[in-house]
Amino acid sequence: MNVTLKFRSGDILRGIRAGEYSVPDGCTAREALDAAIAENNMVLADHDREFLFVLVNNRQAKWEKTLAEGDNLWILFKILGG
Repeated sequence: MNVTLKFRSGDILRGIRAGEYSVPDGCTAREALDAAIAENNMVLADHDREFLFVLVNNRQAKWEKTLAEGDNLWILFKILGG
């Protein structure tokens, strides 16, 4: 199945291409991000994941959300401040 990933995540995911990725049926948002990271020969430390959240079809979702064909994911950087 194909899903589209887009990124607004500062330097954490710099170098990962935005666009369509082919992922297995029943894939989760976390697994889709992992597929994009692997395809781009990158590594994402667990502590860096804490600074990211995901929107699926413009709605905030948990990383465990199961995706469907054609879903659009935004991987965003959590903005911290006061």
